[in-house]
Amino acid sequence: MEKLELKTYTDFIMDHAVELLHIDSPTGYTEDAVAYVMQAFQELGYAPVKTTKGGVLVKLCDGDAAHQEDALLLEAHTDTLGGMVSRIKSNGRLEITKLGGMNANNAEAENVRVITKFQGDYEGTCQLIDASIHVNGKYDEIKRDWENVEIVLDENVKNAEDVQRLREIEAEACIPQGDNKSAGENGLIDINTADKQELMRIPGIGESKADRIIEYRQIHGRFGSVEELMNVSGIGSGMFEK
Repeated sequence: MEKLELKTYTDFIMDHAVELLHIDSPTGYTEDAVAYVMQAFQELGYAPVKTTKGGVLVKLCDGDAAHQEDALLLEAHTDTLGGMVSRIKSNGRLEITKLGGMNANNAEAENVRVITKFQGDYEGTCQLIDASIHVNGKYDEIKRDWENVEIVLDENVKNAEDVQRLREIEAEACIPQGDNKSAGENGLIDINTADKQELMRIPGIGESKADRIIEYRQIHGRFGSVEELMNVSGIGSGMFEK
């Protein structure tokens, strides 16, 4: 019985840890992680309190007033580390500066997600500037810091202009929603980032077409314009007349 309970608690901890780690929450983007923690404690029957600085306080038990000196305070970070783009390089790669305790040694070869101020997030890899150990004779000697480590985007970009062009591509890959009452700030859906339910709010897009759009996106990458939707099976020019 004890082993079963231990496994149950271990699974509970691991499941929540995985969910929390999947929430992008570097400095300035911690609200989603805080909301997740608040909800998790509420579902357990506790009454968490959010502080003015975005922390979460939870009183797990009242305890014995006579033993207040023996009380314990447990504290942990729920947000993730990250960096901020400081420069778009001439070769289309990104220079970043750390936020908080982000360390280049730990970040090398990690997959990253770049959150933009405009529509769309981009994936990439954090790697040494000259990352080929077969060509770079000083590969082992180079100090891993933010002057020698960069972000390589998973996009077809070869220079700074290509990277800046991504913003224009995102604008061209947005389409009006059918229900303006549920529209976002600009009333548009980004077909490069929308999930199935969001895609189904586009006039003429049902469940099966939404699935095909997502499948096409996974195979071919981002759409360069709304018109490229016609490359998806079952979507023709008639959809743009709706």
